[in-house]
Amino acid sequence: DSLVQGDEMLQMALKPNPEPLRGLYIYESKMALLTRLAQSTNGAQALLQLGLLGKLSECRYLDTRPDVSASNGYHQADLSELGGGDDSCFVPSVLERYRQLILPTLKLVVSVLTSAGRHNRDVSGQVSHFVFSHINVFTAILEDQPHHLTLSALHELMLTTAVTSQIGSAPLANSSVPVKQQQQHAHLKKLMLGLLPRYCQPQAWPKLVKMVGELDIGLEQANGTGLADLVPQRSEGTGAHSAPAAASSPQSAAMSADEQATIWLQQICANTLTFCRHYISTASPMKRAPLESTIFHADISDSSLREVRPQFSTDSRQMTPSPPLAALVRQVRLSADAAQRTSDEQKNFQRRLKNVSQLSAEECQELLPDRVNWGKLSTLQRQKTVRQYLVRQIQHKTQQVDLLLYIIETSLFILWRH
Repeated sequence: DSLVQGDEMLQMALKPNPEPLRGLYIYESKMALLTRLAQSTNGAQALLQLGLLGKLSECRYLDTRPDVSASNGYHQADLSELGGGDDSCFVPSVLERYRQLILPTLKLVVSVLTSAGRHNRDVSGQVSHFVFSHINVFTAILEDQPHHLTLSALHELMLTTAVTSQIGSAPLANSSVPVKQQQQHAHLKKLMLGLLPRYCQPQAWPKLVKMVGELDIGLEQANGTGLADLVPQRSEGTGAHSAPAAASSPQSAAMSADEQATIWLQQICANTLTFCRHYISTASPMKRAPLESTIFHADISDSSLREVRPQFSTDSRQMTPSPPLAALVRQVRLSADAAQRTSDEQKNFQRRLKNVSQLSAEECQELLPDRVNWGKLSTLQRQKTVRQYLVRQIQHKTQQVDLLLYIIETSLFILWRH
């Protein structure tokens, strides 16, 4: 109930010149506590019984997302157009404040989903109600595919797709669902599939990672914030047929922008494929024609891959060609190559961790060339620093391997169903 009671205060926190932001920080602490509770099955069930998702569905502060389309990308909006005036060095921009509201909410919903399980009908129904209660926000985030991508925008998209990926085609398969909601779901499906050309091509990930890294250096310098502020807390557990959670461990504050962007891009790809899997799995063969439950068109020739472009129309009135099955085949091949490379890197870090006491000063400095002033550290301090770094790298590589294997498994399932 306190979430609903504080709704108006949180809306006021999104004004260009807000009052003191004490309420915003209290809200973040409250959501962190609820998310921690939701990370266990019993906690998630208790929150569901108390009507948590129903209360979040009533909160209007989530619907006050600032319009960033006019600024031609998140980077311009973050740096200038959505700032807070002369005090913008001290007061976060409107867009940053909005993300301080929506990101904890999405994390909480994802935690409830992963802990309670997607196949729990009560959970699925409540999450669907939450999404369609704020459908304009979800469609706005999915429609925004800026030319300039920042780490915070990637984080927002990752959590959004983690929620929307669990909806499947249930609203369309049920004739009792209002026509308006069926239309909204059809548009949501189009937007989710619109992510395939941009985020589900492993060969395009390095370019996106480079873009994020370059822009976030500028944001960090302009806003005086570090990358550690943008790293999420760990979310434990996964549901059946759900992508592995791409949250980070408490030590991940030292994760670089490139490492975090890579994991979140892989998570967006996994979430998008999860949506495809749920869509074709829950499509009713008795109520819809076979072609209506397909997503890719039947072409596995290499020439068809020229049709796959990072652009995708989000105009529901415009017909957009479906991607070819060849894109899935290529994705499986490239993801398998990436999984093998990442696994080899993981094993290399594990070998170094076992022999960390035998590493020379030069080898230690090679691992962390720009992060530590080695001249002021003793041998034990060097070994401790390198050990912590290697443990984090092993965790990151393990997470990436899990995501890539999930992408391969889901792609093969979709390919088989087609």
